[in-house]
Amino acid sequence: MASMSALTLKEQRYLVVVSIDFGTTYSGFAFAFNHEYKGAVRDIQLCKPWTSEVGASTFKAPTCVLLNSDKKFVAFGYEAKETYSELSVEDKTHYYFDKFKMALYKEGLDKVIDTEVELTAANGHSMKAVKVFSHAIHYLKMEALKVITETTGVEFKGEEVQWVLTVPAIWGQASKQFMREAAYQANVASRDHDKQLIIALEPEAASLHCIESPMAGFVNGKEHGVKCSDVVARPGTSYMIVDCGGGTVDITMHRITSDKKLMEIHKATGGPFGGAQVDEEFEKLLKKIFGEKFILDYKNEYPPDWLRIIMEFEMKKTLDRISKGNDSRIRLPYTFTEFHTKQLKTSMAKSIEKCYPEGKVKINKEYLVLNSEIMKTLFKPAIGGIVKLMGELLSKKELEEVKCIFLVGGFSESLLLQAEINKQFSKYKILVPRDANLAVVKGAILFGQNPHRIQMRISKLTYGCEICSVFDPSKHDPDRTFKTEDGDLYAEGLFHRLVKVNEKIWLGKTIKYTFQPIHGDQSEFEFLFYVTEKDDALYIDDDHVRKEETKIVVKSPHVSMGKNRDIDLKIEFADTEIRATAIDTVSGEVTMTHLELEAR
Repeated sequence: MASMSALTLKEQRYLVVVSIDFGTTYSGFAFAFNHEYKGAVRDIQLCKPWTSEVGASTFKAPTCVLLNSDKKFVAFGYEAKETYSELSVEDKTHYYFDKFKMALYKEGLDKVIDTEVELTAANGHSMKAVKVFSHAIHYLKMEALKVITETTGVEFKGEEVQWVLTVPAIWGQASKQFMREAAYQANVASRDHDKQLIIALEPEAASLHCIESPMAGFVNGKEHGVKCSDVVARPGTSYMIVDCGGGTVDITMHRITSDKKLMEIHKATGGPFGGAQVDEEFEKLLKKIFGEKFILDYKNEYPPDWLRIIMEFEMKKTLDRISKGNDSRIRLPYTFTEFHTKQLKTSMAKSIEKCYPEGKVKINKEYLVLNSEIMKTLFKPAIGGIVKLMGELLSKKELEEVKCIFLVGGFSESLLLQAEINKQFSKYKILVPRDANLAVVKGAILFGQNPHRIQMRISKLTYGCEICSVFDPSKHDPDRTFKTEDGDLYAEGLFHRLVKVNEKIWLGKTIKYTFQPIHGDQSEFEFLFYVTEKDDALYIDDDHVRKEETKIVVKSPHVSMGKNRDIDLKIEFADTEIRATAIDTVSGEVTMTHLELEAR
């Protein structure tokens, strides 16, 4: 069987750490210099604000990508939105992608994301998702290097940077591996220098930012001159991080250890609740008023103008006027009214009055006017989903020591969401950073500088590899046996457990398993990996077991030694991933792959 030993990971230091927060709705980056770079400001620095044509200035840009008819990069962010919206309605050759990150959110082991999955652009045509993601990541990478160079007056290269890419904690391992592949294609690190790219979990990054922030940095923080770690997040404290983004809510629970490191006390959970769901409810409202066929036909006929409507709504939904009871006015393009008259043979006012005779929705010239009551209903599914999820978690016995809740992410800035959470969870201390939408990108810098600040996670799945073993009639199915050339009887297709579901994973450690060949003339060995949500798998083809996409093939050329050769499999728990390395101890042949650590 396997032998085990603990090893320590030696790290390489880079001159600067850059974090890329790749969000569903908005994305951005931050950077900070390490101590090795003399004369540099050590503080976390943000990118220069992106500016829209209507004057909006934000530290994060819309996660939108525009490609030309040859699928070549044209623009990202506000520029992509505005360039696309200015195209003529006849021009449908461009590929425009918006909120495409949600394509990677899949639930269950049977939902596999791979590099062959495709995204559909606004023009109805498709292309490989990994190419779209890599275009966006490459743009953010180049912008980061440009800003760092402008800041220092020294041209920095990508190989001098420790890159940190954030992903939701609730994503499956295949989705995280997808993001790593997209980053490689964007020339952010490489397979040969994989440790240059750290995959950080969004709520963990936000957690680090919150506990290192001053109390004055929170919307409702009354204490001045002290840090959160001095008042709220002291050693022994248990708290909840609720990361409310555009596409998902990610909830993680931490306890602060005596040496000020973080331990997970419950595996993370979440769901598809966020600002994008509010946009979906707005589209449902329009379909209710004008008919689903009309809206779908309009989106297909006038994609740039449909984008203008959504952009207008997104701007209005973030305003405080909703909570104050004021109406919201969404400008409709002329083509919408013209298309409505042509298709439905009636006026806009009459279509609206059929659904809302009491006047909660009305038309005023080119504006669709929604009263505050209607606007609030658009938020209810997202807010209700978040509150329900939080309540289910906080009712668990193992979380009864939680005293504080941090709300982070762009959607957490919604006053409607804050009010409902304060109402439902009044017994907890609820803190919202003033820069809640930047908590992840800032915290990811702290994570990149010290990944081992996160000391322990809890494995969400059981991981194993396929092995053969000497046949044991008390354990093995006789129909799964074979004989070797020297007459030994073996059982095949066995699931050899490497990591158990709900097992505590201490990061920075390596476990070594040692195997030997069954056949003396074997010149290479293949390690195939499998996952399951259960802890009692016996065979790799059990119903609940799923094969991983990754594998390791290691060569072992010294066949003259027969079976007397050791093949070491090292399982390294590093950051958010499992690194699996196979080594032929005789020849020194080494092969490595990543298993995404579904550990929360």
